[in-house]
Amino acid sequence: MFLSEAVSQVHVLVSGFGARGKIIENGMPCGELLRRLEGVLAIYEICNKIDSRGERKRQGFSVSVSGGIFCADKHGGSALVCNIMQQWLVQKKISERCIYVDRVSPNVEKSIRIFWKHLQSANIDNRTTVCVVSQTYHAIYLQQLLDFISQGKCLSMIRCCQYGSVRSMFSDMFQALFQYCSELVERRHFHQGKLKVAGGRTSL
Repeated sequence: MFLSEAVSQVHVLVSGFGARGKIIENGMPCGELLRRLEGVLAIYEICNKIDSRGERKRQGFSVSVSGGIFCADKHGGSALVCNIMQQWLVQKKISERCIYVDRVSPNVEKSIRIFWKHLQSANIDNRTTVCVVSQTYHAIYLQQLLDFISQGKCLSMIRCCQYGSVRSMFSDMFQALFQYCSELVERRHFHQGKLKVAGGRTSL
């Protein structure tokens, strides 16, 4: 089961960064970005499902969107991708109060750090579930990055979306592998630095 009834609060992370191909058309999400938002909507519907007795079982739900990329909106003006994502979710009946919009992050790595700070300010507890929504390899990378930044304090799951093409899938796979290897080197240097401060000896 994707989400258990024991979960009291679901935090969803979805980003406009890393989506391949055309992601905005006529001021509306399309392609891989639309697949991600549809994944968010599916989780929201699970949190507000109706049981066999016709009663609505509500779980706490919030979603964080990021994507500081400028694009053309439906009026021909300029808009941030994250703002268009927010507008789409609101049109699908998700309350603006449930949507946290990160308009300042220049990349996905920074957006993960801001998301973690947002969770900390929300006083998350052990029953909080974080769900990362993206295409498979991008979602796995974000999940690993969130685990590293939170130092294991944030447990998360992923909901995978379809790719726009096979080429996009392989591009994402190699990019995620490169980023993960770079992250491993950064972790080693980080822990190496801590050992040196403590007077330990390390070597590469």
